[in-house]
Amino acid sequence: MSASDDHIRRTVTSGAIALLASTVALSSLGAQSSDAHPRLLVFSDTASARVELAIPGAVGMAGLPVHGRITSARDSTVLWSGDLGTLAVGTDGVARLTARVATPHARRWSPQTPELYHLSVDGVRGDARVAERIRFGFRSMSARNGQLLLNGRPVFLRGNAINPPDRNVPDSLEENRRFVESYVKYMKGQGVNILRLTRHSQIWFDVCDEQGMMLFQGNYGTPDGGKPTEAPTRPFKESLGWYKQEVIGPLVNHPSVTVYVLSNEQADKEIPYLTAGADGIDRFLRQAYDSLHAWDATRVYISNAGYGFGRSGDICDLHRYWGWYYNSFLSFYTMRDPATCWRRGIVQPMTMTENTGNYTGIDGRFNLVSNTKQPDSQLNWTGHAPDSEQSSRALGYQAWMGKQAIEIYRRSREQNPYLAGLTPFTIIFHNWHGITRFEDMKPKPIATQYGESYQPVLLSWELWTSQVYAGSTIRPVAHVVNDAEDGAGLRNVTVQWSIVDSNGVARANGSAALP
Repeated sequence: MSASDDHIRRTVTSGAIALLASTVALSSLGAQSSDAHPRLLVFSDTASARVELAIPGAVGMAGLPVHGRITSARDSTVLWSGDLGTLAVGTDGVARLTARVATPHARRWSPQTPELYHLSVDGVRGDARVAERIRFGFRSMSARNGQLLLNGRPVFLRGNAINPPDRNVPDSLEENRRFVESYVKYMKGQGVNILRLTRHSQIWFDVCDEQGMMLFQGNYGTPDGGKPTEAPTRPFKESLGWYKQEVIGPLVNHPSVTVYVLSNEQADKEIPYLTAGADGIDRFLRQAYDSLHAWDATRVYISNAGYGFGRSGDICDLHRYWGWYYNSFLSFYTMRDPATCWRRGIVQPMTMTENTGNYTGIDGRFNLVSNTKQPDSQLNWTGHAPDSEQSSRALGYQAWMGKQAIEIYRRSREQNPYLAGLTPFTIIFHNWHGITRFEDMKPKPIATQYGESYQPVLLSWELWTSQVYAGSTIRPVAHVVNDAEDGAGLRNVTVQWSIVDSNGVARANGSAALP
């Protein structure tokens, strides 16, 4: 049995006929389908868990007592064991149970210590039997005083937004555990601590749980039944059920999912080309957030990624491609002012879940596709350089722009402490289609730049007089940004510097103690 198959095991029976029907149904669904619609959900924080069990078509299970057991996925030690209560059957024929369990000694899940647990529930009464098992983790993700807090401690999100599955990766790899493990391990090695996946995938969720990679996930598009300029017209109860069953429900048991997304780039009155229907979109997303947050407050929410200005949800999120097809890298300095995003008169964490752009292709050149942003960016940033230089210049600018976006954003937290994270939306690997293993993807220079700009403790230089005459005085500023994984402060820090010429010879050097 694979790790994915082991992720959830279940049997629901009520008599021999029901047993046969259940067995056939589960066999045809397979592990992916059953994981995608779990019937056992655990909403956990750092020291407790709310358990929800829902079994459809279980009229004969009314009053059935259910026992639970939580064990460590690492060493099988028992964390908790006891009675969860009895099943109650509603008019819809669904047997339900909700219980809260106190676990003050649980080991917390985090990117540094991805501790996982199993919850097994079972109950038997005559021919009626329920047995379910899922894997989950204890951790909290919240927004308080304009900060994102993971397990009560501030966390800065260092992300990447274009990732498999899909994205033209071969079908044979996108759900391949070895490929996924290699991909996630590489990204962690480059300082990335959060990803957005193109779609739901239990294999990817499982691996991120195991390796300590956070995810922001949900409905990265238009709510079902709606349009970017029109909220769904069906009864809200149906939309709420869709979010719970198809969008949020499959994510609940995965501690790696720390940010829920309800929609992406929907109408807003401040988006010039997308103002129609903005009020209706806003009302719908406010209602969706209020209802879903009441159901699951163990994560934070982005209601309208990129375009919502935090009018609902926990996070004020922007999409800005400064330095690609409009403006320049200097526009990132506007993020020093919270008013760039805030619209509700309350303090919110600010994120930028899309930025950088500057898409480069397999050979490194700008992707020149008609009727897109790419031709303008190629003209702006590599222009009429010789054909032989187009690849190196495009890759160089892409990496440089990623550096500016990340480091200006991180440095600006001295003026705006509410900046909570960013995720460049750009293509950081050469090869996607036709690869046979992760190593075939070949990282671009921007991926290497991640490894520098995403260091938890970052030394970032700012110098506005980079072209000067010999003998001139320059005044570079050294910014030290401390996002140490253990949350520790910096003491007795000294910055050592050197000025090196084009031949690699040091012409001056020195050191300075930080205050």
